[in-house]
Amino acid sequence: MNRRGMTIVELLAALVIMTIVASLVAMLIASYRSVHQDITDESKANLESTLLFQSIRNDINAFSPTDYNDCVINDCVILVKTFEYVYLDGSISLNILDPIDTITLEVVDQTILFNNQPYRVEYFSIGQDTTLLYTVTTDTIEIEFNLVLESTENTYYFSMTHSYEIEQIPA
Repeated sequence: MNRRGMTIVELLAALVIMTIVASLVAMLIASYRSVHQDITDESKANLESTLLFQSIRNDINAFSPTDYNDCVINDCVILVKTFEYVYLDGSISLNILDPIDTITLEVVDQTILFNNQPYRVEYFSIGQDTTLLYTVTTDTIEIEFNLVLESTENTYYFSMTHSYEIEQIPA
């Protein structure tokens, strides 16, 4: 056995091996951080879209529309309530609204408005491709909302469909 210690070649080999191991560890940590950020962004986007869609559903259901009107612009629907049932003094009565109640749901300049009040979206901006469409059958209106959320690095796409019955004033 050589008692003089390590040779310069052995020291250089050890140094090269340690450099390679350190580089691999640094690459793994950088990769982990990148994947973690992507997962965090996607989770936030899912949460934002879920909260936004639930707020829209809740607002529409609270209004209880019975009909709709066409908007002059795209990405817009006017929901109409012509009557409502009212519980008063132990009985339910029909209340015909005159004038009728209306609310507007629209997408304008990358902002989602419900009766001219914007829905708040944190962490993201609303993309230009966000659309609001509706289709009408004889007794149903179906609102389709295609939401695009944009972060600094990614774009996320979500969709919601909400339908309700078109009702005539009962006789």
